[in-house]
Amino acid sequence: MHSPTQSLFRAFEIAEFSLSRAVPVTLLSFLCVLLGSAAAEESPPKSALPPKLVTEVLEGYETTFPAMGSTMSIIAYAPNEAQATKAFEEAQQEVERLNKIMTDYESDSELNLFVKNAPMPTPLSKDLWNVLIASQSWYQRSNGAFDASVGTITRMWRAARRSKSPPSPDKIAKAVSLCGWRYVSLDEKSQAGTIEKQGVSIDLGGIAAGYIIDATFDIMLKHGLSRCLINAGGDIRCGDSPPDRIGWRIEVAPIAKTSKSKIISGHENNENQPLRRIHLSNASIVTSGDLWQFYEFNGVRRSHIVDPKTGIGVPGPSVVAVIAKKCIDADAAATAISVMGLNKGMQFASLQSDIQAMMVTRNARTNELECRITDGFPVGIYDPSPADNKTSN
Repeated sequence: MHSPTQSLFRAFEIAEFSLSRAVPVTLLSFLCVLLGSAAAEESPPKSALPPKLVTEVLEGYETTFPAMGSTMSIIAYAPNEAQATKAFEEAQQEVERLNKIMTDYESDSELNLFVKNAPMPTPLSKDLWNVLIASQSWYQRSNGAFDASVGTITRMWRAARRSKSPPSPDKIAKAVSLCGWRYVSLDEKSQAGTIEKQGVSIDLGGIAAGYIIDATFDIMLKHGLSRCLINAGGDIRCGDSPPDRIGWRIEVAPIAKTSKSKIISGHENNENQPLRRIHLSNASIVTSGDLWQFYEFNGVRRSHIVDPKTGIGVPGPSVVAVIAKKCIDADAAATAISVMGLNKGMQFASLQSDIQAMMVTRNARTNELECRITDGFPVGIYDPSPADNKTSN
């Protein structure tokens, strides 16, 4: 863990976070453009203020550490370094504890021991139980588009990417036959789970990160640090706005790494530019897509997010961004919408009262990039036409 020996920014500064990367940067020059040069001047010392105007000065502190195969970054405004450090230390310990429970990369994780114990019932810890219950809820809510029982499929494609040898159609079909939440049974009375078919495996990659981020956020609140932001590889939850700001400034990841200009729903946009810059507070935002993790299969770019019905990654390029109160819901919804595709996914999103969504993907007929948003998604760097807000079956 990196000790926050220096404050990143004072209350009058602003931080920018890109959902495509986990590293926050301070943009004083940008702030000067927005607020004028006076915004970047040092605040007067407390002793220079009239007594009735003296208030506690909050400073921003950051810690970063490896987590869940990526990097977690926590930003918090605190009255002193000691308070921030204590919260950061507890948060890192909790992240590491939860990751050991949820990961499918370690053979002795609680998740993998549960899978290995099939088809016998297995008592589950409170945390794994919570995530499996949430997985079941999102499976039902999305009509199977979100399915945490894709573990056999995801492991197959991990091996294929390492060997650079795609699986055969027969192997894909076999993996699909070992996928389905219908094989998972959760008994509320005993808080035990059963995988009723051997060979079925669980992969919580589309939901566990959100749960862990939410748990980290709760620790920040417990330590009185409500002005905070947690970012784990682009999955973000933020609390109250930084002092004197309208929100945390966040960028939605671009659709590609190139600088080629594309027309997105009638608006020109460079593919390597952020799709949208927004301000957010007391909410979560998660992106799913194939910008950083993809492969080609039969000449088609495919995301690491697999369709449980086909056993193949969803076609790209594609970016889905979902806003929800809790990160666990934004995480699962982003995966589900990615699997559903543009029309069904955005129709689904428009019917949900607790999420807002944005999706950009390539139109199969015109070969152009197309953007859809739900009505409540924040306006960003370009304003889609009214027609773009409509979803269709």
